[in-house]
Amino acid sequence: MSLTVPQAPPTEPWKSELEISLLQLSNLNRAKCKDSGWSLVIRALTIGNAAVETPKLQIVSLTENLNQKIILPVTVQSYQDLDDFVHYPLLLNFYEITAIPPKDKKKPTEDKLDLLGQCSIDTLPFLNGVKEIQSTTTIFSPSGIESNAAHPDSPECKISIRLLTPLIPPVFEQQFNLLTLTVHSCYSLPETWLPPVPTHGAQKSAANASSSGFTFATAFPRNGAVERTLLASNKTIIQRPSQKNVFKKWPSHPLIVTDAIYMTQKLNEKNYAVETGSMCASTDWLHRDVVERQNPCIVVNTEFRCILPSDGEEAFRAKAMARKIWPFELFELTLPEKHPGGKKKANVEATNPDEPVVSRHGVAYVDVKPLLFPGATRIQGAFPIKAYDPNEFAERTHRVSIGADVAKAAGEPSTTISLDTKDTRLSVGSRNRSDMGVLHISPDKSGSNNPKSNPDIPPHGGTQNVEQRKYEESMTYVYLEMKVEKPLILETPKKPIIDRLKQLIKPLKQSAEIKRPQENARLAELSVHSQMERMHNQVAKFYQSCVTSDAKRNDIDKSVRFIQERMCESGDFHAFKEELKLHIIQLVRNKYDLQPSITNDRPSFHRFLSTLYCDLIRQSRVAFAAVRRSGYRSVVSETTTKTLEGLRMVALESEMDEELEEAEKLMRERTRLFPKDSSAWKELGMFYCRHGDIRKADQAFIECLLDDYSNFEGLVCLGHLKLLDEQLKEASIIFESISILYPDSPLAWTILGLFYEYCGQDSSGMRGVLQDLAYHRANEKLGVDDKKRQNYQEFLRIVEEQRSTEAATGTGDPTRLVPSSPTSRPKSDMDAKIVPSTAPKGGSKKDNKGLLSGVSQADSDKTREPSKPESNFSPISNMASVGPKQHIPVDNIFWTALGGLVGLELHQLAELCISEHLTGSCDTADPVLWRAAVLLNITQKKLTEAESVLMGIMAKDVETADVFAFMGHIMYLQKNDVEAADNYDRALSLSTEVSDPFPLYFRYGRLSQRNRNYEKAYEMYFAAARLQASCKTWLGVGWACYHLEMYSECEIALQEANFLDNKNSAVWAYLAMVNVKFNRRDTAIKCRNAAVVYGIENHSVIFDEMENTFTQIDMQ
Repeated sequence: MSLTVPQAPPTEPWKSELEISLLQLSNLNRAKCKDSGWSLVIRALTIGNAAVETPKLQIVSLTENLNQKIILPVTVQSYQDLDDFVHYPLLLNFYEITAIPPKDKKKPTEDKLDLLGQCSIDTLPFLNGVKEIQSTTTIFSPSGIESNAAHPDSPECKISIRLLTPLIPPVFEQQFNLLTLTVHSCYSLPETWLPPVPTHGAQKSAANASSSGFTFATAFPRNGAVERTLLASNKTIIQRPSQKNVFKKWPSHPLIVTDAIYMTQKLNEKNYAVETGSMCASTDWLHRDVVERQNPCIVVNTEFRCILPSDGEEAFRAKAMARKIWPFELFELTLPEKHPGGKKKANVEATNPDEPVVSRHGVAYVDVKPLLFPGATRIQGAFPIKAYDPNEFAERTHRVSIGADVAKAAGEPSTTISLDTKDTRLSVGSRNRSDMGVLHISPDKSGSNNPKSNPDIPPHGGTQNVEQRKYEESMTYVYLEMKVEKPLILETPKKPIIDRLKQLIKPLKQSAEIKRPQENARLAELSVHSQMERMHNQVAKFYQSCVTSDAKRNDIDKSVRFIQERMCESGDFHAFKEELKLHIIQLVRNKYDLQPSITNDRPSFHRFLSTLYCDLIRQSRVAFAAVRRSGYRSVVSETTTKTLEGLRMVALESEMDEELEEAEKLMRERTRLFPKDSSAWKELGMFYCRHGDIRKADQAFIECLLDDYSNFEGLVCLGHLKLLDEQLKEASIIFESISILYPDSPLAWTILGLFYEYCGQDSSGMRGVLQDLAYHRANEKLGVDDKKRQNYQEFLRIVEEQRSTEAATGTGDPTRLVPSSPTSRPKSDMDAKIVPSTAPKGGSKKDNKGLLSGVSQADSDKTREPSKPESNFSPISNMASVGPKQHIPVDNIFWTALGGLVGLELHQLAELCISEHLTGSCDTADPVLWRAAVLLNITQKKLTEAESVLMGIMAKDVETADVFAFMGHIMYLQKNDVEAADNYDRALSLSTEVSDPFPLYFRYGRLSQRNRNYEKAYEMYFAAARLQASCKTWLGVGWACYHLEMYSECEIALQEANFLDNKNSAVWAYLAMVNVKFNRRDTAIKCRNAAVVYGIENHSVIFDEMENTFTQIDMQ
C-alpha cells in the first residue's frame, strides 16, 4: 500500500551564518614548530554547503594563539539540508602550505597543500536552540592513530562557534521530528566466519581478498514518497569486542578522514533490565554477558540522524503502525569467483556476473511497538538476526531488500572525490579514509511497499543459504537504540475522557423498577425503632424484677400494675412518651411529606392515620421481638436479615433455589434500605447480568456510580456490560477512564489491555499498540520492572565477583561462563541466584481451548494449599488473598488479575485471560487457574466443561477439599443426588478445609431434604445457620428436628426463622404443627391462620402435612 502523503513544497533559500572563532592551536606539526615554523591554512565546511578558510597563518610555536574568525554560510532550502547539517559533523581541515618554485621563472610560485589533520564538531545543539558552542577538540592525523582517546600531547584546537542568524526557517519550525539511530554491534557471529590470521609473509587468500566486508543497512522515510538508505559498510568480524567504553562514530563519508569519524560522546552502557528488545528476559542475561565478552562480533558503533518532516514522520508512523516491526539487514558483499564453465557460485544474490554478490544475508526484525506508545520517545535492546528469506521478508515488512541496490552501486567504477572541488592549487595531500562507505549508492529510493515489483526476489519456495542459517544456529543478535525528539503519538488528554465518562453515567430518569428513597426518611425510621427498643428494654427490666415472686408471676394483672407504677414513679414513661412524640413528628415530616391541606380532607387524613398507626405497630413489634429474644440464650448472633450482608445471603439462597423473583425482590430491598451503599447497586447489576436483563443491569450500575463516578468495581462492571451489549465506543471510554483514575493499579491496566485484545485489531493498527502499552503499564505497576532492576544489580554483583576471583587466581570454571555449544545458552548455579522463580515460559504451543473446555497435561504434579476462591457466595476481596505457596507466577499480570475478573463476573475478559495468556504458561493444577475456569463455566451454565476441568484436576489432586466441593455443586445442579452427596462427603472428610463452605452446607441440606435424610439435613442446615443465620437455614433445621421428633429444638429453630422472616408461610405452618405436638391448640390455630394469611399454597406438601396433623388431633 503506497502512501499518499504529499512531499513538503520547496521554499526560498534560507540564509544562516556560523561565526567560527579559532582561538588557540596546540601541538600540531611539532617537528617544524621547533625548527623554523610553518604556514597553515584552516578550512571549515559542512557536508552539502560551501567551505570557507582562513588566510595563510604563520605558526612558530607549539601553542599558538590564532584569534581568527571566519563566517561559514549555511543555506537551508529543504529538510534535506537540515538533515545533512545534523547527519554529518562540521569539519575543520588543517593544511600545511609549502611553496614550490616554478620551473619557469616567469610563472608565479605555486603552493602545495598537505593535509595535516582534521577535527569534527557536532552541530546538533544548534538545531535544539543552542546559540554558541565552545570546546577544545582533538585534531586527528590523516594517517590514523591507534586510539580515539585524546593523548596529553595530541594536537588540539580551541574553538568557539556562534550562530549569528536562526538556523531553522520559520516555515519549518515545529514541522519536523529528529530520529536518532545508534547501532552498537552485532554479537555472537559464527566462529567459522572469522577471517584467517595471515602467517608471516603470507598473502591473503584469493577468497578473502574478494570480500569487501559486512554492511549493516536500513532505510527511513525522507518524506511521504522517498526513503533514505542508511549504511554502515566495510565492517569485519573480530574475535571479541572491547570491554572499554567506546565512542560513537559519525556515518562514513569521503570527506571525513581517519579518527575524525569519532564523536566526543560515548556509547550508553547497556542495562538489560530497562531494555525493550526481544532478549531482555532474566534468562537471557547470562548468555548475553558471555557472548558480548567472548564471542565474535561486528563492531558498528555508528549514530545516524534523520530529519523527518511532517509527511516523512507520518509515513514512518503509518508503516510502523501497520507492521509493528522495522527491518535491519546485515550482509556481506563479495566479488564473484570465477568457476569453470562460467558458472557463478550457488546461493548468492546477484543478477550481473560482474557485480558484487550479497552473501550471508540476515535480517533483524526490530519490534517498534514500544516506540508507538503514546508519549514514548525511545527503544533500545537486543534483537535476533534471522536468515534472510525473501518471501518472509516481503510478507512481514511489505518492503524490498536493500541488498541488491547496495551490490549494484558497489559494482560501479569508483571516482576520486577531492576535499574541495573548487580548489585551484596544485595538489591535495594523500589521506586514509576510515570506514569508507559505498560512494555511489543513491541515498534515496522509492518507498513503494509492493515487494512483487522487485525482480530480485525469487519465487516462493526458494532455498535458504546454508551460511545464512548460521545466524540462527549461533543466536546472532544486534544491539541498537532508536530515539525520536518528539513522540510519534501524543498522549491523549485525560480531562476530555473523564468528561465523556461523566456524560455517559449521568442520572437516568428514575423508573418504576428502581427508586432511591430519601435518606432522611430511613434515618427517621431508625430513630423511631431505636426509641421503641429502649422503651421495651425498660419494660423488660421491670418485668424481670416483678417475676421474682411466684405470686406476681402467676398473676398477670398484678405484674402489669407493678410495671405501670414503677414506670410512672421513675418518670420513664413520661420521658419516653415525649421523646417518642418528637421522633414520630420527624418520621411524619420526612417520610410522608404531608401537605397542610390534608386536614381538610377527612378521608385522606384518616387513611394517613391508619397507615401511620400500622407503621408504628410494626416498629413496635420488631422492637419487642428483639427485646424478647434477648431474654433467653440464642445459638446465633444478633445479625438480622435487614443488614446489608444478611439480605445478600438470603437473596443468594433464593437464587440457589432458583426463586429468581424472590431473589430480585431481596436485592432491590437492599438498595432501598442502603441507597448510598455502592456495593448494593453493583451486586444488583451483577444479578441482572447473570440472568440476561441488560437494561436493568445498566440502570443499577449507573446508580452505583451516581454518588462516586470513580468507583472501581462499578466502572469495571459497567464497561463489561457495554462490551456485552457491543457498545465498544462507550466501553472504551469507561475502561480508559479506569486507567486514568487508577494509574497505579495493575488490574486496571490489565483489564484495559484485555479489552483491546478482545476487540481485535483495527484498520490503523492503533488498538494493538494500545493493548501492548496497557500490558506494559500493568507489568510496571505490578512491580515487575522494579524487581527486574533489583535482580539485574544482583546479577552484576555476582558476575563481577566471579571475574575478580578468576583474575586473582588465574583459574576459573569455563563451563560456568562459556556456552558448551553455539546453540545452547549457559546454565550454571549462577542462574539460581540471578533468575527469580517465576512462571515457566511454556515452550509448547498454547491450547486455544484451554481450561474452559478441559484440562491439558499439567506442567507439574505438585499441588498447592487450597485458598478461598471468588464465587457468587464470597466477596471479591477473598479472591485477591489467594496465594499458593509453590511456583507462584507473581510477576504474571494475568494470573494476578484473574481473581478480580472472576469475582466481578467479567466472563469474556476472564476467558480471554485464561485461554490466551495462562493456558500453557501456567500450571493447570494452579488453584487460582482451575477455580477461575470452573466458576466461569458454572456461572455460564457450562456444566459439562466445568466437570471436565475438575476431572483433570482429580487425576492429580485428591487432597484438596475444594475440588470435590465444586464437583458436588455440579452434580447438584445436574440433579445427580447420589454423586453430589458422595462428593460433598469426600470434601468434608478431607483434612483440608472447604474455602467457601456455606453453599456446600446449604445445598447438601437441600439434597438431604429431598431424599428424606433427616439426620444429614439437620447437620448441614445447622452448620449453614451457624455460618449465616437466615430464615431458610433455620427452617431447614426446624424441618429436620420435627421429623426427628426433637420438638423442643424444632420450636427454637422455628422461632429463629420466624424472627428473621415473620411472613414465611412454611415457618408458620411448622410452628402450628409443633404447637399441636405440645397440645397448644389455640396457639396452633393462630399459627395455622397466619400460614394461610401469608400465602401457603393449598394442597402443597407442607399444607397437606399441616392439615393431616390437625386432623389427627381433632380425631383424638
